[in-house]
Amino acid sequence: MKTAIKAIVPPGGTSGRISVITATGKAVSTKDFFVAPPPYTVADVAFVRRIAIGQTLTVPINTANKIALVVFEATAGQALQFRINSSTFGSTCSSDKMRVLKPDGSPLMAGFAGDSTGGRATIIEEDLCANTALDTPPLPVSGTYTVVIDPSSTHVGQISLTLLTHIIGTLTPGTEKQVQISTPGQKAFLRFAGVAGKRVTLKVNSFTFSNSAEVTIRKPDGTRFTSWFVSSGSFVESSVPLLVSGTYTLEIDPYLADTGQLNFTLALVQ
Repeated sequence: MKTAIKAIVPPGGTSGRISVITATGKAVSTKDFFVAPPPYTVADVAFVRRIAIGQTLTVPINTANKIALVVFEATAGQALQFRINSSTFGSTCSSDKMRVLKPDGSPLMAGFAGDSTGGRATIIEEDLCANTALDTPPLPVSGTYTVVIDPSSTHVGQISLTLLTHIIGTLTPGTEKQVQISTPGQKAFLRFAGVAGKRVTLKVNSFTFSNSAEVTIRKPDGTRFTSWFVSSGSFVESSVPLLVSGTYTLEIDPYLADTGQLNFTLALVQ
C-alpha cells in the first residue's frame, strides 16, 4: 500500500490543507502545505502557522530578508481585523508591511475612504507597528486566505497578532438601525439596496461613543462612494446621487477604537 504522494505544485498554487481524491474516497490533510507567493521562494520563508478567529499568535522573523506566512479560514461576507498588539520592529516598523492574499493567491483589494486614490481599488496592507490593525472589507469568497508579513530590507523582530471579526448585517433605507460595538477596534458593515439617481442621507438619532465615528458608503464594487464623520445629532447627505443600482455597504468605524452604540436612519431621497 502506498503511503506517500509526489506532485509538482502547479502555477498559481496557494497555501492551505491538501485534498486527495481517489476512486475510493477523499482525504484532507490535518496540516497545512505552504507555498511561497511570487516573487518569494521557499528559502525566503522564516515562519509559517495557521490562526483562527479570536486567536492571538506570536510571529517571529529573526533572520534578515525573510517573510512569514499565516493562513486562516474565512467565509464569503466576513469582515476581519488583524490587530498588532505588540511589535519589536522598533523605529523601522512603518516600512515593514503585512498584506492579505485571497484563496487564488491574488492580493485582497479595497478602496480607502479619504485616501489618495480617490476611492479606486488598492492593495490592502498595514505596517508592523504596535497598536495598528489591518482591516478587511467583507471577503469576496470562502476559502483559505494567507497573511504575508514582510519586513523591509534587513529588518528583524516579532509581532503579537490577533484575528478578530467585525459586525456584518443589513439595513433597510428609511428604517432606524441600531449598532452596538463592544470590542475596541471593531467595525460594522451593513449592506443595503441602493437605487441609481437617489441621494443618501443619514440621521443620527442617538450616539453613546466618546468620540466621533467615520461612516463610509461603499459602492457595489467595494470602492468608496462617500464618507462622513458623525456624532450625536448629525445629519449628513451625499453631494452626488448613486450612479448605479445594487448592493451598497455602510461601514461604521469608531474613532480611536472607541466602543458604544449608534442609532441612525439611512434614507434614499431625490
